Amino acid sequence: MDIRMKEQAEELINSGNSREKAEGMGMMEVIKTIKNVIEMETLYGEGDNDGFIVDTIMGLIKNFNENAWELVDIGNSREQAEGLGMTRIIEPITKLINIDGEVATDGEVIDMIYDLIINNK
Repeated sequence: MDIRMKEQAEELINSGNSREKAEGMGMMEVIKTIKNVIEMETLYGEGDNDGFIVDTIMGLIKNFNENAWELVDIGNSREQAEGLGMTRIIEPITKLINIDGEVATDGEVIDMIYDLIINNK
């Protein structure tokens, strides 16, 4: 993917199609929440709090995943699109956190998540 996930979400929001807008809104909700957690804890956290950030992100991902699939399963078409947009962010982050056989520090995991959603590295 040549475009950052955040930029992709913004493009979907600015499109003329209401389903694409809803999908972009779902993506953006997850992106903004995770970005805020990372930035707030990095700026205002006390010292070595990387483990807390990763645990918080994992909890958010679990909640977002449950909400996303609930929207997909029982929502109207706009809500279903929003739920699918959420999963477009959730799935890659889940894969980063659950890398089999890889040993990464919490700080490296945080950097990878931030790069994925903002810088798309």
